[in-house]
Amino acid sequence: DPVTNKSPIVGLVPADKDKYYSVGVIIEILCLVYYVDDIPTEIDNFNKHLTSNIIDGTLFIEKMQFLMLQYMYRNLVGLNGDDMTYGMFLVHLASAMATRMGLHQNIRDLYKDKENLCGDIASLETLWYFILLSDLEVSFNMGTPLRISDNHFYQHSSDQLAVSRITLLVKFITLGRNVLRIIHHHETKPDLKKLIGSLRDFLKESFKPLSYYLNPDNLDGSELGELHILFLTLAMMFNLADLQRVCFKEKSAEIINSCVQYSFISLLLATNITKKYFMLDCIYSAETMVSKPGGLTPYLSFAVFLTYNVMIRIISEGCSLFLVGVAFVEQRALSDTYSKEYFAEFEVFDLSLDSLEIAEDHYVSVHIVIDKLNSIFDQLFKTEDEQILHIFANVYPFVVLFSLQKLSREVLKSALESRALVEARWQTCAHRATIDVGAGTPALERLHLAGLSDEELRMMAQEFWSDFDTGFCEYTQTDAGQFLASWSGNHDE
Repeated sequence: DPVTNKSPIVGLVPADKDKYYSVGVIIEILCLVYYVDDIPTEIDNFNKHLTSNIIDGTLFIEKMQFLMLQYMYRNLVGLNGDDMTYGMFLVHLASAMATRMGLHQNIRDLYKDKENLCGDIASLETLWYFILLSDLEVSFNMGTPLRISDNHFYQHSSDQLAVSRITLLVKFITLGRNVLRIIHHHETKPDLKKLIGSLRDFLKESFKPLSYYLNPDNLDGSELGELHILFLTLAMMFNLADLQRVCFKEKSAEIINSCVQYSFISLLLATNITKKYFMLDCIYSAETMVSKPGGLTPYLSFAVFLTYNVMIRIISEGCSLFLVGVAFVEQRALSDTYSKEYFAEFEVFDLSLDSLEIAEDHYVSVHIVIDKLNSIFDQLFKTEDEQILHIFANVYPFVVLFSLQKLSREVLKSALESRALVEARWQTCAHRATIDVGAGTPALERLHLAGLSDEELRMMAQEFWSDFDTGFCEYTQTDAGQFLASWSGNHDE
């Protein structure tokens, strides 16, 4: 090229099969650094060719590295599937290759004096830990047992474990695997509260106070590995608390507030990280932001890597939890299945979002909790910065998160409106019953004495459930153009 004085690459002709994957590793690293969201067609085709030929009976270290780099790339751009569906294929293949090549054994003995063939021993150990972590991550997100059995879980005794980053990683892998193994055991019922406690103790012992990570001034982009483990641990704690609520029907203040606090802490962390990493892009990637406006920038890709799957889980599961909460008043009026203590609600959000200590003596009113949830969303999505709004409107993972949180708002808003309507009607009936029967009679008994039959009470409940999603249905039927117009940032429409 007479302008750039560079020669184009015409073709790659490696001498041996394994060299193709060496080239693939180099190209994947280039993709991670230079082509975050816009891979050239030639590179994309080459990567697809290598991936399609993975299962050919040959085993190379470079194959595992190539697979795991692809897995990392998919996480960086939010294309691993909301529950790691697409990444599962890559991780399972890498796990099978790793055990066949003996990475689960004592690598320093197995590959002694063979570094000319396998590369640096320390890098092999790091690769093995990365595969173990990814296996745990996929298992947790998909709700399936671990792919790598305990017989193949070997903790290398090496100089690497003296490094705090590796020590933290190994501690989490050991604890996380134990949690998933107990959950998937066929013959015993898991003590989910005990598992939550072990994860909480791990956070207290191994991490700085939550307030440190919630302060954007303390984030500079170098804490990626630490934050990754922090997010995974918080996500597991939230999910276990929600399982305790759903599977074991526990609705104590401890469990409900655990769901709220762990999910809100995660969302608040995700919000602060996304905003701070965007600021880092403005400083260090200004040229990229100008040349590719609306594209995924380097630091924001780190934010996607850390937060995307966690936020998908929290928004969807949290919406389900709060939707049930909206119906508390109706269930209190129409059944005796919940204790009176369950409805001792505070009308102010006083749950700590910079501490792991859970309030066990009271509940917070569900509409107050929903208002707090929306305020956290607004911190991220309701902004006047045109640059980041342009990115949110064009980059796939942010489009998904924005749409999901907006749908969550509409569902909960419709449910709250239906709750208010049905509650008002119920209070009118209860007031009439008080006049006829006497104020000292319990509410449910007053309704019966006032002449309302069980069938009429059931009809009142059915009215709530038939009306609560009316607004949501209207929202989902909105014209696509009108939906996209909502990117203006006005969430109060």
